[in-house]
Amino acid sequence: MDGPPPTLAVLLEVDQRLEIYCHNPLCRHEAVMAPAEAVARLGADTSFEAAGRRLVCTKCGEHGRDGRIHCRGSITDYYAYLRRRGGANLKG
Repeated sequence: MDGPPPTLAVLLEVDQRLEIYCHNPLCRHEAVMAPAEAVARLGADTSFEAAGRRLVCTKCGEHGRDGRIHCRGSITDYYAYLRRRGGANLKG
């Protein structure tokens, strides 16, 4: 990968929610955080990987520092952003 990893600041730029996944095989909880809340709680300069390490699953208590919590920007929100910009020929 070239350059620094993407940070949570991109969530505000694109109006994209943060999707959070617990990878504990007995839990598999999923949560969503609004962009402004994610940036306020975790910091705009925080990478997605670092954000995952700082979170704890609200269902099973799994800690992200153990590598079981993963985060990403919402793909659905990103496609909506592209459609609003008129820059993508996407169905949906």
